[in-house]
Amino acid sequence: MHGWTGKTLHIDLTEHIHKAVCRNETLYHKRIGGKGLAGAFLRPFAACDWREPEMPLLFMTGPLVSTASPTSGRMCIMSR
Repeated sequence: MHGWTGKTLHIDLTEHIHKAVCRNETLYHKRIGGKGLAGAFLRPFAACDWREPEMPLLFMTGPLVSTASPTSGRMCIMSR
């Protein structure tokens, strides 16, 4: 068990498409947990206005999800 699946689900509500995206494994080592990954994914949008239609809304889970660890079912919702 690695603590992550290595895939991110990208859902585009305007185009009505979805796809599973595989990210570089070093990103998961550098940005641990849902908050770290969400910050990395939001970095390209840092200068955008929060009302932009392409501003992502991220639902991220931590690396302990689906383990027997206490509070392993937590997640974070992040946007700008």
